[in-house]
Amino acid sequence: MDWSQISTEELIRELLRREGVEVIPVEPYTPYRIIVDGRERDSDTGPAVLLCVWD
Repeated sequence: MDWSQISTEELIRELLRREGVEVIPVEPYTPYRIIVDGRERDSDTGPAVLLCVWD
């Protein structure tokens, strides 16, 4: 299967249906920070949807 032919929207929709995926919605103008191993990887404000994938 050539994944490059599938839209990002379709890929995300499929991930949202799967186990092992946590969805974290961030409301507009709400600040968020992503910290991994004590190091900040990203910070911004919403709107955003963060996906944590364990699989």
